[in-house]
Amino acid sequence: MSGENKMTDAGPVGLIVSIQDARREDAVNGHLAWGELLSPQLVAVRGSTAWARDPLARFEVLLAAPEDIPLDAGAIERIKPRRIELIPPTVEGTERGALIWLAQFSAFPAPYAETLGPQDPAEEAGPDATQVPPAWDAAAVLGPVAAREQELRQNLVQPSPDSGEGEFRMWWCFIFGGC
Repeated sequence: MSGENKMTDAGPVGLIVSIQDARREDAVNGHLAWGELLSPQLVAVRGSTAWARDPLARFEVLLAAPEDIPLDAGAIERIKPRRIELIPPTVEGTERGALIWLAQFSAFPAPYAETLGPQDPAEEAGPDATQVPPAWDAAAVLGPVAAREQELRQNLVQPSPDSGEGEFRMWWCFIFGGC
């Protein structure tokens, strides 16, 4: 899986990066803005920063493999921001976007992990803050991610395997220091 944030009209190819409000019930309803992973600890968001001005928002960055790549438990990450820096607007007043410094490193590969720029000068230049952010349909792009997260939550709580009462009691006593 490539960490590159290749974009099509329908949605991202390679990595989905969505700025989320964790107060919402799922990835679709929590979506605030699209981002790009620049390094394992840095996400760029182009365009409007109105999403960042909600004083009640509980921000997190959702990173996920797109629908056509099989998702496993490690293919979806939700990482809290350490800091969100709003880029000053252009002279004309056009909002440029924001940089989000993640509280922990993402396990996803980033296209510019070492230099925050292309490895080869002949490669296409890195993200341009003046470009228009993608206008993807959040339901179409994030719907499969929300469904997969729901499935993972449903499978999170499971009954203890068929170990005998004695083994269960032994582990309970060991963990809590007494029976």
